[in-house]
Parts: sequence; C-alpha cells; structure tokens
Amino acid sequence: LALVTPLRADNPPAYLFEIDSSAVPGGAIFNPGFVALDSENNVYAGDGNNDRIVKFGGGGTYLTQWGSQGTNNGQFESPEGIAVDSSNNVYVVDFNNRVEKFTSSGNYLTQWGSQGTNNGQFEYPEGIAVDSSNNVYVADTDNHRVEKFDSNGNYLTQWGSYGSGNGQFYISLGVAVDKSNNVYVLDGNSRVEKFDSSGNYLTQWGSYGSGNGQFYTPRGIAVDSSNNVYVVDPGNHRVEKFTSSGTYLAQWGSGGSGNGQFEFPWAVAVDSSGNFIYVVDNGNFRIQVFVNNLNIVAPIITNQPASQTIPFGANVTFSVGVIGAAPFAYQWSSNNIAVPGATNATFTLTNVSVSESGSAYSVLVTNSFGGKLSGNALLTVLPALVTTQPASGLSATGAVLNGSVTVGLDETVAWFEWGTDTNYG
Repeated sequence: LALVTPLRADNPPAYLFEIDSSAVPGGAIFNPGFVALDSENNVYAGDGNNDRIVKFGGGGTYLTQWGSQGTNNGQFESPEGIAVDSSNNVYVVDFNNRVEKFTSSGNYLTQWGSQGTNNGQFEYPEGIAVDSSNNVYVADTDNHRVEKFDSNGNYLTQWGSYGSGNGQFYISLGVAVDKSNNVYVLDGNSRVEKFDSSGNYLTQWGSYGSGNGQFYTPRGIAVDSSNNVYVVDPGNHRVEKFTSSGTYLAQWGSGGSGNGQFEFPWAVAVDSSGNFIYVVDNGNFRIQVFVNNLNIVAPIITNQPASQTIPFGANVTFSVGVIGAAPFAYQWSSNNIAVPGATNATFTLTNVSVSESGSAYSVLVTNSFGGKLSGNALLTVLPALVTTQPASGLSATGAVLNGSVTVGLDETVAWFEWGTDTNYG
C-alpha cells in the first residue's frame, strides 16, 4: 500500500502581550467585544459595558476613545461589530439597529439603518466587514441574512434566510472578506459559509463539536493577507485557523486566565502583515495578541517611559518595555538630542538640578527588522515635593490630617494649609 503523508498543521501562534483595563485611562473596566485594525495597524475595540470605541496603537498604547450610551449621533447601545475601510474610516454596528460611520479619530460622519425586516433594516446586527471597494457587509443576525451597502449606506443587495441549507443561516453572527472579496459568514449552525461578493454560495465547513474543524457557538471571524481564515470558538475556549477553502490548519487556546488561555473569546482581527493576531478574551476583560513568527517582529513598545516629578538633588530612572525579536539596541535622547552612553533599557539621572526641569526624554529602540521611537517622558524638578496623605483618626468631632515633604539638597521651607473639609491641600 502507498503511504499517504497527512497534512501537517501549522505551528500555532505564540503569545506576545495583552491589552487590558490598565491601558485605558479613567478607571472603568475595559470589556472588549469586537475588534478591527486599520491600514496603520491601529486597534479599534468596542467596549460594550461602557458604550464606547477605544483606539490603541498596534503595541497596545492608548490613543483615544469616543462614544457614550444613547441613540444620538455618535452614541451606542452596546457597540458590536467594527470594520475599517481603505481610508481608515470606522464602521460600527450596535443594538440601535444601525451602522454608524466615523473618521479614524472618532468624528461622526453618517449612519444608516433602523429596526425591521425591509431592505436596509436590521434586527440586532452583530458582524460587519468592508471589502476592497469599501462596500460594507452587515451580518443581520436575527433576520438570518447578510446585507450589502456602499460606503455611504446605500443598499445594494442581500442574501440568506432561516434554515440549515446552503446559503441559509440559523443566525448570522460574524462576517469577513478576503482579498478577492469573497465573503465568509459565521452561521449559528456551527459552520462557516463562503460566498462571492454578490452572495452566490461557494462552499462551507464546520459542524457542532470539539474536534479539529468543529465549533461550539462560534462568534468572531477574520481573514489574513494570505486568505487564511481565523474563527473564534468560545464554547471550546480556542481559535481555529483554516485555509480559504476550509482545510483545518491549527488551533490554540484553552480555558483559563493565563497567557494564551481564554474565558469566552469573542472576536479576532489580523494585521496587514498577517503576522499579528488580536483575540478578544471577553471573560478576562482583555485583548490577547499573538504572532505567527516572533523571529521577524520589529520592536513594539508595551510600556512607555513615564513622566516623573522629583525633588531637587534626587535620582530619577526612566525605563521602557519592549517586545519583539531580540537583541535590541537603545538610544535615549533629551529634547531630541542623543545622550552619550545612554544605551540601555533604563536610563538614570543622578543629583538632578532645577534647571533640568521640563526636559523631555525618549528612547529609540531598534533591532534587525526596524525601529520604534517612544513617547516623551517629562521631568519636573521641584525644590521640595509636598504630598497630602489620607486623614486618620476620623471621628464625629475631628480627625488627624497628614502630610509629608520630600526635600532636596537646598534648605527648604514648606507649609500645609488645612481646609475645612476632606479636600484639604
């Protein structure tokens, strides 16, 4: 008998880093739902708990956010699917049964849709995708169909109906488009269905279960630059990877909260290189980032140098957190002028003077595949650093008010002015 060599599955991607609530200012818990990337590999995440869109750099650096709860322009009722067109305009579907369109910085442009079953109407849409001509595809979940629009919201066509036959959906959950404008739709029948851009049925794969190529409540779907298809499988706590024709390639993930583990993964997006994969780990309130090939990753700054305020005469250390393909080279600069000998991941100044206050420090990190310049960290130098501290000994008749002073090398006079309430200074 002739021996048949089975197809070898690709090595699963490696965990790189995560984006969680600590990356978002304001203190609210970041609870991402869907995710999308633009042409510059900036990351847009829908935060359903806070009815907003949060934008990050590809390395997880917070950039901006927009949105609030409501039905007005620029507001959301639980933002769901997100897609970005070739001009980096951002499209968001929410449970207001509409699509809203924004610039990449969150400026409102237009909207379309309402609740219903007619052309251009929706019943709780979840997925959205944009093709190379900036046509917009919406997974109209409870209407069991996909609707297609131009970039201004003009209705073009639709396909799908309730059922389990070819081209039918139990519920249409997610949608993605490849480089040839083929459309992949996640179906509540535990399968992926593939169509051309006009909605003509091409093929399908998947079934209910936990084996390779099976799904248990699949939610998110994405296609990379090589037309590989990634499907998020929440019930099995994993992501599965397929060829564009549905041949199983790889999977990764298990239940838990560790690196590479998931608690109800929800959505996936792949960057323009096809190397970086962003997976929404909804139950763990984070986005986990994986890479197919760590050995070709240019530096990514995950912890920017922090601005600091210190007293005169003290020492101060700036640091940077970097991931990518080692080894790295570092060069720190002060006000855009390279500092001689400052070529490590940390940079320390000793016995700082007041004249150094206001200086901006940054670092350029390079490896064999590129370089990345950090943001500026501002240094503020004070004659003394005065801090009020929480009151103690609280009672109905009084309290002890506390403060501390960190002095520099010079003789310093400091005083506290105690207010009449807890907002003393």
